[in-house]
Amino acid sequence: MKFNVLIFAATSILMWLSPVMAQPTAIKFQGNIQFISDAPMERIEGTAPATGEFNIDKQSLASISGKASVSVAGMKTGNDKRDEHLRSDSWLDAKQFPEITFTIKSASPNGDLKKNGDVSAGTVTLNGDLSLHGVTKSISTKADVKWKGDKYKITSKFQVKLADFKVEGASGIVGSKVGKTIDISVSLRGKGN
Repeated sequence: MKFNVLIFAATSILMWLSPVMAQPTAIKFQGNIQFISDAPMERIEGTAPATGEFNIDKQSLASISGKASVSVAGMKTGNDKRDEHLRSDSWLDAKQFPEITFTIKSASPNGDLKKNGDVSAGTVTLNGDLSLHGVTKSISTKADVKWKGDKYKITSKFQVKLADFKVEGASGIVGSKVGKTIDISVSLRGKGN
C-alpha cells in the first residue's frame, strides 16, 4: 500500500511538472549573410538573404538544432557583371547548386546563459555540415543567441576556404582578385511560436 501511494505521488508530481519543463521552440529565421573576399588586387564585399528554422530550448542551448540556407542567386556584390560571374558554372554554379546550407549536428554551450533585464543571451559552438558547390564539409562556428520573449537573434562569423569546396574560378583569379578564404558574417532574426 505504501509503495502504491509513493508511485502515485511521484507520478502526480511528474505530470504536474511536465508542462513546466522547457520544450524546444521552433523558430523560423530570416536575415542575411555578409561575405568578404580580401585579395591583393581587390576587396569584394557582398550580401545575400538567408533563412533558417531552428529548435531552441531557452534552458539549454546544448539542444539547439536546425538548418540555415542561402540562395546563391540572391548573392549581390554591388557589381552586376561580377554577380553574374559569381553565379556562373565557373564559380558557385547557381543552376546546379542553388543553395548553400548549414545543418547543425551538435551544439556545445560556451558558459552560462546570461540575463540582462528581459533579454537572455548565450554563446554556443555549433558543429555541423556546410554544403556549398556540391561539397559538404564539417565545420564548427561560435554563435551568439539572444532572445526577448518570443523574439530571437542569432549571429555568427566564420571563414570558408574556396579550395575546400572545389570553387576554382577562372585561371589565376583566386589568390589575386578573389581571396582564397572568404569571411562570412551571419545575422538572423526570428519569432517563436
